[in-house]
Amino acid sequence: LERERTEPETKKIIARRAAQLVKDGSCVYMDASTTVASMIPFLPQMKNTYFVTNSPLLAQKMAERNLICYVTGGELKISTNAFIGSFALEFLKRFNFDMGFFGTNGIHPQAKFTTPDPQECAIKSTVISKCFNIYILADHSKFDNIATATFCDFNRPILITDTCDDKYKSLIKTIEVNPHPASGNTPSTAGNTK
Repeated sequence: LERERTEPETKKIIARRAAQLVKDGSCVYMDASTTVASMIPFLPQMKNTYFVTNSPLLAQKMAERNLICYVTGGELKISTNAFIGSFALEFLKRFNFDMGFFGTNGIHPQAKFTTPDPQECAIKSTVISKCFNIYILADHSKFDNIATATFCDFNRPILITDTCDDKYKSLIKTIEVNPHPASGNTPSTAGNTK
C-alpha cells in the first residue's frame, strides 16, 4: 500500500505508455511492481497474448480482465506480494518472452538498476535473460538511488519514465512521458526514445 501511494498519477501515465507497447500474439512478463500493476487497466483485450508474472496480485487483476495469465508459484514474500525461490525460477526458465516489464527501486550510474532483495534480484535477472525486449518502468524519484542488488545494466533495457536527468540520457535508452504538459488537458504519452 505504501508503494502504491508513491507518485500514483505519474505511475499511471508511465503505465499507460508501457501498455501501448504490448502487441497481440506476444508472451509478456509482468514484474511484481506497483508501476507494472498500473498497466493492467490499460491493456487491450487480446486473445493470443500470454502474460506471466510472479505476483499473485497481478495475476488476479489480469484474470479479472479475462487476460491469459500464468503465475509462477513458489515461496510467497508478503512485503512485495511476490513469489521467489527455486520453484519460481525453474518455472520462469520455461518461457521465451517477447517483452518484459519491470519495476526498480534504484537507478544509479555505477550500480545500474537495483532492488533490495537478492532473491527478487534473481527472479528479475533470470527473466531478463529470457526477454527479447526489456522495459523498466520508473518515476523520477528512483534516480540516484541504490538498493542492495543489481538486476540489470543499462545496455539492453528501455527505461519508461516521466523525466530523465541529463546525466542519464547518454547512458540509458529512454521513453519519456510528460505528466505535466505545458498546454492542453491530456498528458503526452508519445514519448521519445533516445
